[in-house]
Amino acid sequence: MNAQTPVKDDPELERLYAQARQYDLLSREQEEQIDEGKWAAINRILEALIDDPFSRHYLARWSRQCLEPLPEIEQFSDRNHRVLLRRELSDYVPGGPLAAQMQEFALQFRAPYCGHTLLEKLTQLSLPGSLVVGIAEVVMDGERPGKGSSVAAALRAWERFWAPEYADVSAPGNSAKAVIAAEIERYTAARDLLVTHNLRLVFTIAGRNRNKGVAFLDLIQEGNLGLLRAAEKFRFERGNRFSTYAFNWITQGVKRTIANAAGTIRYPTNVQIQLGKVHGERSRMQANLGRAPVDTELAEALGLSVSRTRELLQLHSLGISLDTPRFEEEPGTSLLDATPGGPFGTPDEASEQTSLHNRLLDELDKLKPEEKRVVIQRWGLQQGVALTRAEIAEQLSVSKEWVRQLERSALQKLAQSDVVKAVYRDHAAPVPRQTQVEN
Repeated sequence: MNAQTPVKDDPELERLYAQARQYDLLSREQEEQIDEGKWAAINRILEALIDDPFSRHYLARWSRQCLEPLPEIEQFSDRNHRVLLRRELSDYVPGGPLAAQMQEFALQFRAPYCGHTLLEKLTQLSLPGSLVVGIAEVVMDGERPGKGSSVAAALRAWERFWAPEYADVSAPGNSAKAVIAAEIERYTAARDLLVTHNLRLVFTIAGRNRNKGVAFLDLIQEGNLGLLRAAEKFRFERGNRFSTYAFNWITQGVKRTIANAAGTIRYPTNVQIQLGKVHGERSRMQANLGRAPVDTELAEALGLSVSRTRELLQLHSLGISLDTPRFEEEPGTSLLDATPGGPFGTPDEASEQTSLHNRLLDELDKLKPEEKRVVIQRWGLQQGVALTRAEIAEQLSVSKEWVRQLERSALQKLAQSDVVKAVYRDHAAPVPRQTQVEN
């Protein structure tokens, strides 16, 4: 723990840090033992889910839904549910690295029942522990939607979009519920051991990033969330120590919080880190050289290409105040003075635009649902904001290439439409206004 970390002046922080100091760091052997117990509990939960008919029916429905893109975030009453689903399922929905394995698992339910094969396919998915526990909680406490983890709540919110299906049994068996409940406790206990014995790591990383526009307690909270996520995903068998693995998750959470709070223009976290390195190195070289380094010198020092270095330098200058003088020779004229506030369209022009808009939307109804969705979001139709392909891919939980292909297919179909051609002719070549002559 950095001795300069500001905990002495805050009783709450001092209390939290005192609690963190109570737990020693784990040895390599202890980490291995705890992690083995954690994943053993997860495997026993998976076995219980496959053996129980009601749970198996839920897994069949869940796996089929994973073959479709997630609903858009606006369709959820709680947007955090969509964010959690995206976090847990990004590897398994269309475009994810394990989407093919998920499809194999879903198709296995159409074959004659074989518990061993189903369990093997399910295990190959390497589901996160938090997702397995969330599924188990939904199966166990379906009649009590207020219970369980946040992942379970997100799964229940998602289930409202599923088509209803009849099940031969209406609830899991008592033996399955008893096994699942006991194994969830074992999993949670093992996960919490990894967390509590590494809480000091959160204070250390947060202390290194203090005084950057975010309250220290907020950094601690975000770091704890990163630590919890690391404990859920950690696998000792891959050869890493937990402290090394958790360091990356905690750092990511802390730096993302700082990036979100910094500036009017928010860049992705990795770009924020690169920007910090570029301008830190530029300041250091300027102090050593007595002049500002040229782009080639800066690129060589950073190990980046000259073009990438210039891009990052330009990003830093994108935010410009409207009070900035428009021209150096005219200091009295600002950019705000040159910002247009009109002219505004007439009611006739607004009606024309509405008619044009409606005709195009009618034509979009002839496209496939996913093509229509991409076109509407890409160009901000239906009073929306135009989104990039990356933003659309994030919302639909698919790859950018998939969005690009849908966009291209939709535009090719629209280009062949007689209605669209007629709309273009009417809109591109407006009829000249006639002058009214008095009699």
